[in-house]
Amino acid sequence: MEQTLSDKPVTACKMIATGIALPPTRVTSAELDARPGKPAGYVEKRCGIAWRYHASLHDSQAELALVQFDRKRRRIICQWSRA
Repeated sequence: MEQTLSDKPVTACKMIATGIALPPTRVTSAELDARPGKPAGYVEKRCGIAWRYHASLHDSQAELALVQFDRKRRRIICQWSRA
């Protein structure tokens, strides 16, 4: 059953899963310090960040999700073949 919000139809959806996918580029706090010219240790001391992951301009959520899905699939196949 569709409801309308103004004159646009609204369709119900159900979330069936969630996940985490990190881009491959890991940036250290030392690199984060250097970008704005802060002294060594500034970011980690102030924010508690030792490193963080950065996506490139060419990375998309869909690509990250596919990479993570493939990793999970390979792990399951490997576990199944050992049994």
